[in-house]
Amino acid sequence: MGEPGHSPICVVCGQSIAGGYYRDVWGQSACREHGVPPTCFNCHRFVGEGGQHLQDGRHLCARCIPSVVSTDQHKQWAEEKVRSMLAQSGITDLGRNVVVHISNAASVNFIVNLKSPKPSFLGVASSESRRMGDKVQYRHRINVLNGLHKVYFAAVLGHEFLHCWQRQHDIRLPRQIEEGFCELGCYRVLSLIGTPLARYHIGLMETNRDPDYGDGFRLVRTLAESNRLTLLPDVMRLLLRTYLYSDQSEQSFQRALTEKHHLGGFYKLK
Repeated sequence: MGEPGHSPICVVCGQSIAGGYYRDVWGQSACREHGVPPTCFNCHRFVGEGGQHLQDGRHLCARCIPSVVSTDQHKQWAEEKVRSMLAQSGITDLGRNVVVHISNAASVNFIVNLKSPKPSFLGVASSESRRMGDKVQYRHRINVLNGLHKVYFAAVLGHEFLHCWQRQHDIRLPRQIEEGFCELGCYRVLSLIGTPLARYHIGLMETNRDPDYGDGFRLVRTLAESNRLTLLPDVMRLLLRTYLYSDQSEQSFQRALTEKHHLGGFYKLK
């Protein structure tokens, strides 16, 4: 209830709270008579004065609205930042054949064959390929949900970039491992950003109970950390050896890395 003389301020009416109240994960309060306020899609704070209601049912708080990625300039800035952060983890060959779009919930859901107008996915990566002689050329498209704070947008983009990277390297792993690897990229991006909102989303990742995005992330991160692998291509080599080429000889595995996946040789783990 707060200390005497230090009554919390209600985010809805802006008045000192004399009676009971609700509190969000950031310590903001709202008078009980207002009911539980809607929470921000980006940060999960209570949405009070100055907030925004989106047509798909989401809410944005006044704190997050100024940082929403909404223009081509914002998008380009975020894309370059994420590419730079992934490069620090060894993803230096992410081509320029990736087009990023900001899309509403209905458009993102349509791509994954869902008819709901409510947001079910934060982003989706789609790819086209065509063979040119003995080489395959790819074109990738990433659709990211609109209304995302730049930190959240960067995290989603980091995840989707790694889907494109895997397809570029002709990698098809079990869904849990593929999503877990992409979430590891998302985790690396958030760790480099390091703001309170980034750390909050890392906490959500660490407690996510989804078998692919949550369990898969923790499984891949544990494999990387237990083998002291800091570069994502090295993590992928280990995943390929563990989940796709476990029954093949070292020579066959090395050949697949070089000729099929274009990842070069794999050093011996200690």
